[in-house]
Amino acid sequence: MRTGTRVARRFVRRSAGVVRAAGGWVTDRFPKSRVLKFAAAAQIVLFAALAAALRQQQLALAITLVVLLAMPMALFAPAKRGILLELVPAKKLSRAVGWMEMFSVSALLLGAYFGGRMFDHWAVVKGGPWQGAFWTAMVLVGPR
Repeated sequence: MRTGTRVARRFVRRSAGVVRAAGGWVTDRFPKSRVLKFAAAAQIVLFAALAAALRQQQLALAITLVVLLAMPMALFAPAKRGILLELVPAKKLSRAVGWMEMFSVSALLLGAYFGGRMFDHWAVVKGGPWQGAFWTAMVLVGPR
C-alpha cells in the first residue's frame, strides 16, 4: 500500500472519530430536527461543490470534498437515532430502530450498485471517467 493511501486513511479515520464524538454532543445540545436539517443542507452544498470539482477535473479537491461529506453524516447519525425517541413510543422503539437501520443499509447498498451503474453509463455516453463522475453527480444533486 502506498504511503499517501495510508496517510489518507489515517486522516479519514481520525477526523471521523473527532466529528462523531462532537456529533453526540451537538445532538444532545441542540434540537435534533435542526441538526438533521443542518446536516442535510451541508451535504447538498458539499455535493454541489464535489460536482463542480469533478467538472473541473480537480482530483485533490474532489477527494477532499468526499472526506468532508462524511462529516455531516457523523452529525446526522446520532440525530436520526435520537429523534426516534421523540417520535416513537418506548414500546415500539426497538422495531423503529430496526426499520431505520434496515433502510439505511439498503440505501447504502442500492446506492453503491446503482451509482456504479450510472457512472458506467455516463462514462461511456459522455466519453470518459471525469464526465461519468460529473454527470452521475449532476443526476444525484440536480440543478439547485
